[in-house]
Amino acid sequence: MVITTIHLPSPSVRAFADLTDWQVVIVGDRKTPIWPEVSPRLRFLDVDAQLRSVWSIVPVLPFNHYTRKNIGYLEAMALKVPLIADSDDDNAPLDGWGQLPKSATMECVSSPDVVNIYRLFTEQPVWPRGLPLDLIRDRTPIEIDERELSIAVWQGLAAGDPDVDAIYRLVSDRDPEFVQRSHVALAPGVVAPMNSQNTIWHPEAFPYLYLPFSVSFRFTDILRGYVAQFGLHAMGRTVAFTSPTVFQERNEHDLLRDLADEVPVYTQISEALETMAAASLTGEPSHDLALLYSELERIGVVTADECRGVDAWLADVDLAMSA
Repeated sequence: MVITTIHLPSPSVRAFADLTDWQVVIVGDRKTPIWPEVSPRLRFLDVDAQLRSVWSIVPVLPFNHYTRKNIGYLEAMALKVPLIADSDDDNAPLDGWGQLPKSATMECVSSPDVVNIYRLFTEQPVWPRGLPLDLIRDRTPIEIDERELSIAVWQGLAAGDPDVDAIYRLVSDRDPEFVQRSHVALAPGVVAPMNSQNTIWHPEAFPYLYLPFSVSFRFTDILRGYVAQFGLHAMGRTVAFTSPTVFQERNEHDLLRDLADEVPVYTQISEALETMAAASLTGEPSHDLALLYSELERIGVVTADECRGVDAWLADVDLAMSA
């Protein structure tokens, strides 16, 4: 489990640290106070520890930035863990969290190409952060069949205050409520917004954990999720979604500031999706991740510095997974 925070241990972090089968890696930043000893299964990486590490991406990543979480992913890979879970300091695990199969016969969305996955978990008019705005009111039928699938990433939904965008929060006073239903996966060629609130990644997907630093805070995990889906589909793998497995008591947010931070998502995501869908991917993550970010740089979604960050990340992933 990898979490970044600028706070002292929250009840949610303590709940993850109490899970006996998991180790929690906490990535601090310049704003983060030094943590007390919480659990033998919790490792706190302060800034000094990060600067002493072997990872070439460390000097590339900005301080006071969510993407320092990339360092935690590399530290987890170096431990040769069988899974990496990704969450935030305001999400607590519910009963049964983390108990997910890698391969199973399950429902699979085969259409449309970009799906509002929340429509399968609630009848409320709600959408996840990262859904193109022109699809918010789209009621195109979601086509579902049943397939045997290899799942590389699981995205669990959240109860309480789930991941919706600032527009939804500004215009609605009702928190989304999700039903308990069977897992649902995405067919190759079908994508949906994924966030970093509650995901579990298998080793073949580890290279796609990379969080880009040249986009806004509210864009980084959304772009990461879409990049990962295109890359995984080229590998013959996919992602699946589950009913809520965490409960979020959301940290305080300035919704107008969130809205401003999300503007690049609204204005750039459709072109980004079209560009990535047209990329000539090989199924080899070291090639495809670099190619996807090169294409995103070409259309102005990320900067040239981001592509250099991807190169550093890929070298670090190779080191972490081969050491």
